[in-house]
Amino acid sequence: MNAPPPLVVSAIGRQVFGLALTTGQIVWRFTMPNPKSPPRICVTERYVFVAGSMLACLDYSTGGVYWQVPAALEHNNASAMLVVEGALLLTAGSTVLCHAIADGRLLWHAALPEVGGWDKMALGTPNNVVQADAR
Repeated sequence: MNAPPPLVVSAIGRQVFGLALTTGQIVWRFTMPNPKSPPRICVTERYVFVAGSMLACLDYSTGGVYWQVPAALEHNNASAMLVVEGALLLTAGSTVLCHAIADGRLLWHAALPEVGGWDKMALGTPNNVVQADAR
């Protein structure tokens, strides 16, 4: 089996694009319904997760939709997304949400106490950290 061609995934407005890394040609496009802000994305070798007015899991190579689920909380404000051990973790305000990669089902959520008025969170496991400000 051939490896999928390398893609760059980009989100702007209500669109998420898979672009050929070598040419910039649009390979696939996904439209987020009813966005309030640009969707957030998290990309792995197999999946593209899109958080916005709903949560979607796309195929990295084709943009095909594996699943879509309603936002458990306001994902439009998702600030950090992290994939670890079959789960997609994301933050929304001061809440961490954990969704199953297999079907998007919400496994748990934890509301954390806000301290200092900051509205962006970081997530991490060993050697796998993401910060909302992309640092």
